[in-house]
Amino acid sequence: MYRVLIVEDEALIRQGLIRSIRWDELKMTLAGEAENGVEALEILRSRQVDVILTDMRMPVCDGQQMLQEIERQKLDCEIIVLSEYTDFAYMRQAIHAHVFDYLLKPVDAVSLNSLFRKVKEKLDEKNRVSQKRQDALMALFSDAAFSEPLKFDERFAAYAEKYGDRGFSLCEILLKKEENAENLLASALGHSPFENRLLCLQKQQRFALLTLLPAQNESSCRAWIQTAFGRIASPAEFRLGISEEKDSLKRLPNALNEAAAALAFHHPSRAAIEYPSVKALTTVRYPAPVNGQQLKELLKSGRDFRQELKRAFQHVLQQNEYIHLPAMKHMLVEFSISLERCCQETGRGVNISALIGGNYLDRINQIQWRQEMDDLFAEIVDKTFAAIAEQDTFSTDSILHHVLNAVQTRYMEDLSLISFAQEYHINYIYLSRKFKELTGETFTNYLMQIRMNKARQLIEQDGFSEKAAAPLVGYSNPYYFISSYRKYFGLEEQDEN
Repeated sequence: MYRVLIVEDEALIRQGLIRSIRWDELKMTLAGEAENGVEALEILRSRQVDVILTDMRMPVCDGQQMLQEIERQKLDCEIIVLSEYTDFAYMRQAIHAHVFDYLLKPVDAVSLNSLFRKVKEKLDEKNRVSQKRQDALMALFSDAAFSEPLKFDERFAAYAEKYGDRGFSLCEILLKKEENAENLLASALGHSPFENRLLCLQKQQRFALLTLLPAQNESSCRAWIQTAFGRIASPAEFRLGISEEKDSLKRLPNALNEAAAALAFHHPSRAAIEYPSVKALTTVRYPAPVNGQQLKELLKSGRDFRQELKRAFQHVLQQNEYIHLPAMKHMLVEFSISLERCCQETGRGVNISALIGGNYLDRINQIQWRQEMDDLFAEIVDKTFAAIAEQDTFSTDSILHHVLNAVQTRYMEDLSLISFAQEYHINYIYLSRKFKELTGETFTNYLMQIRMNKARQLIEQDGFSEKAAAPLVGYSNPYYFISSYRKYFGLEEQDEN
């Protein structure tokens, strides 16, 4: 199935295009839809797309800018442009970006599907050519990386029968910069003394490198791998996970797992991590920089705790020669949860995701490098401290004073303790407990007490009727107020007597 991305800022037009395409007949599926070029490029970074159907006039990032970025990144997809403009100058960018064809709005379903049939024919031909070029070893390599074990076993049996078996080494490569990745790798492999196959595992960023060993496997190719990559980039810009050398291509899936496991580690001075040196560490678990009790004491102390937490975090990292990034991510998630909980228990309402401008679980899961881990930990600590410092400009006593004053002067409004907790950025449960310690009443009972006493004054001293007094003390339903008022002062019993 070919995957199609629809880019159109007007929702009605976008949905009309989606409904008009004969998906099943064309053997195509919707890969996603976007309102502008920024959203479209985000989708292209996250998934494979074969065809882009895009408008040219869009907000934020228009079709022209999007096409320029697609061309710059050399993304392999067919593009169909929609436009209300027949002006050739405006379409120049589309032609320059090797657009397959364009349609003028409004688009009719017949023309749309006719063009999609043509683009499908081109994609089919590209696949046929690609399959002819792909040698049997590359197909075997791809099956090991992306297929189920049974399919790989079948492919291996056919390969072994025709070509025999070979020993190999395998590594996974992570490049920090996505730009120019293929050129960098081509440079590294250009003068290789070995036969290699390179497989993209994650668009322009993560690759697997299969290196066939000589028939007489007298020397390891690991030294060549490290030297080759050391020539093209600094250790801070790439990382290698190297499997153990294998004596049979049947062990490809196992080698891929080993290389991925090694790549999950970081070493402060080496970019290449060999699986034999870390395989005993794959189940490591890191302790939190501080435990919950220590964290609460820091929060209660009122002092600047940022450097203390950062030193504790670095101390955890420095205890180990290798850093296992998945374990560090798990530790950072647990620390963030503990930090939020301890803030709440000490009377502060802190939402770390809101502070750092995005879901912190997503931010942590996206970490690939040690520096990213350090930077995110520092950001969480610094912004949490800033939020607490801002909240602490109001002491709990002053907040309670403001709440009591509001109840006594604004009792006719719709008041709730939750809204006060949100207004002053303080934990609701903590504020509720402190309010009862001060007044001896819950907030609800205290508010009712104020309202009823004010109502009694209006009725008995100022001559208001019960119905007229209701809205003046915060009750929109006069009949509910009358019932509550009489019950509160025991007037129902007097009426019965």
